Amino acid sequence: MSAPTYLAKAGKVTGPFDAKTIEEMKASGEFYKHEWMWDGQSPDWSPVPRQLASPPSLPEVPKQITRISVDQTATHDVKSSAAKAPAPAAVQAKSSFGGADIKTSKKTFCAVLFDTRLTIGGEVSQAHSRGGRFVSTPTHSVPVSKGSNALLDLLDEATDRSTKIQASVTNVSRMGDRWVLDLEWSSLPLLDA
Repeated sequence: MSAPTYLAKAGKVTGPFDAKTIEEMKASGEFYKHEWMWDGQSPDWSPVPRQLASPPSLPEVPKQITRISVDQTATHDVKSSAAKAPAPAAVQAKSSFGGADIKTSKKTFCAVLFDTRLTIGGEVSQAHSRGGRFVSTPTHSVPVSKGSNALLDLLDEATDRSTKIQASVTNVSRMGDRWVLDLEWSSLPLLDA
C-alpha cells in the first residue's frame, strides 16, 4: 500500500489523498491548482508539476504588399536624389530606441546555488544585469522554493573570474531530472568583462 499524499497551497495543507483520488484530481485539473505535494515519506515538500497543454498553433504573419509606382523605379539624377534624401542623422533619430535595453549574455556560467539547507550545482544561462536562469545538474533533492533567497557562486571559465551574488528565486520548474530556477539579482559583475 502506498503512502498517502498531502497537497498544499498558500500555506494551507489538505489531505491525505490516496493514489486513486490523486489520479482523479489530476484528470479534473484540481491537482494542478496546488503548489506543493508531500508523499508522507520524503524529507521535504516537492513542487507540484505543471500541467502542460499542447501549445497553440502559431499565428499567421500578415503579408504586406508593397506597391511601387513607375516614378519610384525610374532612374533619377544623383544630385537631385541626394537633395531629397533625409540626412543620415535624421534617419537614425527615427529608429533609435528610447527605453532601457537589457542585453542578455550568450555566456553560460558554472554555478553553485546554496542556502541554509542545501547546495546545488549547475549552470546559469540567459544572464543579464537583473537576473538569469539556473539549471541544476541531475538531482532528486528539492531545491529552494519560489520567493526564497539564495547565494549564488558563479564562475566564468573563459576569463577565470568568479563572484558571489545574492539572488531571489522567482520561479521553480522541472526539466527531466534537472531543476530550472528563474533568478533575479541586483547586478552581475561578470557581465562587465
